[in-house]
Formats: sequence, structure tokens, C-alpha cells
Amino acid sequence: NEFSVSSFKTKLAAALARCRIKHDALSIYHILPETVRKQEQRASTLPLYAWINTGKISPEEVYSNLRRKGYNKVKSVLHLEDKVFAVDQHCYDVLIFPSHLKKDLVNIDLFKEYKLIFQDKSRSLAVHSVKALLNMDDDILMVNTGSWYTVAHMSILTNNNTSKIFVCGIQSQDKDPELQKLFTKMGCQSMCKYYLMIIVLNI
Repeated sequence: NEFSVSSFKTKLAAALARCRIKHDALSIYHILPETVRKQEQRASTLPLYAWINTGKISPEEVYSNLRRKGYNKVKSVLHLEDKVFAVDQHCYDVLIFPSHLKKDLVNIDLFKEYKLIFQDKSRSLAVHSVKALLNMDDDILMVNTGSWYTVAHMSILTNNNTSKIFVCGIQSQDKDPELQKLFTKMGCQSMCKYYLMIIVLNI
């Protein structure tokens, strides 16, 4: 329960503090193994991926919007110091940005209005792979999605199909409004209403 979690959180914080003092470290980061620190540093330099919510905006409109904000479209985002973006070679609706631009990007309207969605490329690659194999009336079963953005992306890509999307997961009733609110913000509430079905597992 919540009390137990809070209790363990306090104990963990105390244990970490003792460990930091013992090793005379300024922060927990400094007592992490070198391999972990290197992985974290490498992760901070990886490019950012964002998919275009084509239910709200076209790719061309996104490119134009970004250009007005000083971003240049390039073939590769190796220009780490520049305001640039590239279109992913595997997923036509996925854009790539240099990692240092995230603070700037989260403040632009495209992201605030859910027209661009930050998400790892592996998620987008998965939904595009499914879409490529679908017939017009094939249904889709999604399990272990990990993110409602993935479900929304799948629903947007199959908007012109007659497919139904079945999502398996443990979903309490009080989370339902949050889901509907997210889909409303993303502009895919109507398409989800008719063919997105949540399968509730009572375990």
C-alpha cells in the first residue's frame, strides 16, 4: 500500500545518503560504476525521435512550421550544434532532432498541441510494421504497449481502415477519463471511440 511504499522510500533515501557519505561523493551519480555513467552520458547524446500526429496536421505543415521557427530540414542530424531535423528513412511520419534541442522543442506549439509526439523510434517502427502487413478489415491486438501514445499512433495510422484495435492490459475504471482526455488532446477521440476496445484483465 501507499504507506509501505513511503516507508521503503524513506529507508532507501537514508541508505543512499549513508553510502554517499561513506564514499565522500558529492552525489549518488559519482558512486555509480563507470560503465553506468558512460551509458548515461551516451544516452544524453542520442537523437530525439518524434512522430507526426497526421490526425491533426500534415507532414508538410510540420516542416513549414519548423522552418518558420528557424529549423532546417537536412538528410542527417549529425549537425549537432544546429537547429535541424531530418525525416526518418524507415517511418515517413517520424522526425529526428539532435538531443540538445529538447528544451527548445518542448516549448513550441507543435509539441504542446500534440501535433508532434516524442517517442522512441522502436515504438513507431512497431506500429508501421503492423500497418504494412494489414488488410483493410484486419483487426489488431496490442499487448504490453507500455504507452498510450503507441495505441494512438496505431489508431491514427489505421484511420482509413475498418480495423478494430484491441488493447490488452490491466486498466482500472478511474484511468478511463485520463485516456479519453489524452485522445481528445491528440485529436483522435472520435476514431478511437468507434474501433478502439480496451480489454480489462482482472488479475
